[in-house]
Amino acid sequence: MAGELYGFYRKNKDKKYDFYEVQVREANLLINYCPDNQTLCLSYDLCSGWTFYFVQVNEAALKKLADARLPFGGYLTLLTSEENTKKWGKTKTHACGNSFYEQ
Repeated sequence: MAGELYGFYRKNKDKKYDFYEVQVREANLLINYCPDNQTLCLSYDLCSGWTFYFVQVNEAALKKLADARLPFGGYLTLLTSEENTKKWGKTKTHACGNSFYEQ
């Protein structure tokens, strides 16, 4: 999913979106990238909040993740996870009909 997300992000030349995300509804998975605050969020359940929340994810880190082709759990080996998601503010998303998720 990181490869698909990175491809979507790269295709958008003007980077006009606040966030970029890819959903696989059949598997109930979501990956969300916010370039302005450099966060990457993962959810195993579209309506239950974030399973993993990563910080300091710039475009180079996103590319490295996409190239690694890891399952969600493997993202922990390449990225910095954050437990206290409140300090990063609300994360915009289209999941579950919401505009924002809060942990």
